[in-house]
Amino acid sequence: MEKHCSMILIGPAFPYRGGISETQHQFASALVQKGCNIQLWTFTTLYPRFLFPGSSQYSSDSTNNGLNALRKVHAYNPKNWKIIAQEINYINPQVVVFRYYTPYLSFCYWGIMKYLNQKILRIGFVDNWIAHEKRWIDGLLNQLFGKGIDKFSAFSENVASEIASSIHSKPIWYAQHPIAKDLPPKMQKTKARKQLGWNVSSHIVLFYGIIRKYKGLDLLLKSLSRDLLDSKNIELKIVGDCYQKKTYYRHLIQKKNLEQKIQCYFEFADQSMTQLVFSAADLLVLPYRSTSQSGIIPLSYHYDLPLVVSNVKGIAQIIQKDQTGFISENFPNDISQKIVTALQKENLIHFKTNISRCKKSYDWDDFTEKWLAYVDSNEPQTQPKKIFSDDT
Repeated sequence: MEKHCSMILIGPAFPYRGGISETQHQFASALVQKGCNIQLWTFTTLYPRFLFPGSSQYSSDSTNNGLNALRKVHAYNPKNWKIIAQEINYINPQVVVFRYYTPYLSFCYWGIMKYLNQKILRIGFVDNWIAHEKRWIDGLLNQLFGKGIDKFSAFSENVASEIASSIHSKPIWYAQHPIAKDLPPKMQKTKARKQLGWNVSSHIVLFYGIIRKYKGLDLLLKSLSRDLLDSKNIELKIVGDCYQKKTYYRHLIQKKNLEQKIQCYFEFADQSMTQLVFSAADLLVLPYRSTSQSGIIPLSYHYDLPLVVSNVKGIAQIIQKDQTGFISENFPNDISQKIVTALQKENLIHFKTNISRCKKSYDWDDFTEKWLAYVDSNEPQTQPKKIFSDDT
């Protein structure tokens, strides 16, 4: 196979919202820059409304990151899958990349792959392998997807290892999640806070992202007390669409008498809101109970924002390697202690210096160059391959 080959990328893309959709555009654009002929295909219908817990599946941002996605695939209509496969066979790309982040997509992708020309290389690009909210059938659905895949790639060692533990005969490659190139720039902190109506003299701690049980927002709230927040002049800002009952978190805040110190924005943050809150904050906290990997860490790096993360696979190793924040155990006292220590001026300076130093390790150009080399390689590989050494 020639290095600069033709590909179809299938997965969430604009107008669907979220980090996976955004990175699909970034990945496609990076491949185009490398001389590849890329078509980006997304869904006409992804989730039935009753299966989607958020406010909307669609983005309010007007940008599509420079590459139009063609809405073709119906995620739960088998009649569509054969039509999609026939169209792919007619175009005859060298590679089809299936973006896989939920077992829900296994039937759709398998239904397409079973009709594909066997000469077309199938790459599974996996964001999550073991679901955060597990079901008994997930393993079987992953196996179904894996049957049709020739090679796997992932954004973390954790996900690559999970794939390798259940799919033993397929090559796997991973590299850490790159930083997006087209993010809005960091704003001056005081300006961002004034625009948001936030106190310019407080220590601002940020919780950001879709709110689900495994994200551990309740652990963060339980770690805070009025005395702690008052004495250290700390405020917490919660920004993200809530996939659970909002009343649970509001009740927890009221019970601890923290209404004056905690502000909730229970809505999906577009690029403008993301730029504001990351520019305005002093510290990002990811108190996850579990995770596969995180696209929020490179977002935090882009805005030079230090972190406190929980000691779970997929995120702790990155922070430990880069020395860009503290790692906390998953109980309230340790979370609060790490937050207070991280907010000390000398620690914030140290972490920001390390973020500036390591940003070059999270580059889409470098990621794509090495990914293409992996796609072109014919050497057997049954274990995850690390492409960044520990000292990069």
